Amino acid sequence: MPRRKLIRQNQFPYHVTSRSRNQEWYKLELSTVWCCCLESLKIAKEKHPCSLHSFVLMNNHYHLILTPRDGQIDQFMYEFNKNLSLKIRERSRRVNQIFGGRYKWLILSNDRILMNFLRYVYRNPVKAKMVASCEKYPFSSLFHLYSYKRSDLFSPLFEYDDYHLTWFNREPEEIEELAIGLSLKRNGEIKISKSKRNKEIYFQKFSA
Repeated sequence: MPRRKLIRQNQFPYHVTSRSRNQEWYKLELSTVWCCCLESLKIAKEKHPCSLHSFVLMNNHYHLILTPRDGQIDQFMYEFNKNLSLKIRERSRRVNQIFGGRYKWLILSNDRILMNFLRYVYRNPVKAKMVASCEKYPFSSLFHLYSYKRSDLFSPLFEYDDYHLTWFNREPEEIEELAIGLSLKRNGEIKISKSKRNKEIYFQKFSA
């Protein structure tokens, strides 16, 4: 199947995710990989300016929500993944590829989709039973926003308060989980809405 054409734009944030090769562990302490991620994000951001809204590192993949200022998300992601791969290889002495394929992307074209994806990204460690609440996971931009290590690398779309933390930590409805799962299998722009009886998902996909 041919690769879908990338939609370049700077009006809405993108959700981007990438998994390690064969979904293997990175062969390094997660704290070391996290430092590699921060260094690589900084390098990519300096070369291709963007707003980094959210980032969460897991054992074998990461989730990133960002808005590239010039819409050239491919240039930013190339720079980020290239530097991250080199840094992990250098520290782990690994010869094989770090990532298993091209990153997956999705345009978050309205507030409802954006909020659901923010919750999905931040709840990843909670769902994996690594922490009890989102803000306590150390390899997340949310943790850094609430700690003394706060960095200007990340630019949240709004100021998080107790309401947002409650929202992030609340388990989503089954239909919302299904909608996220459907969208993660595809690249492009999606619109998801519930039916009146809350029993179906209407899924539309738009690509250039």
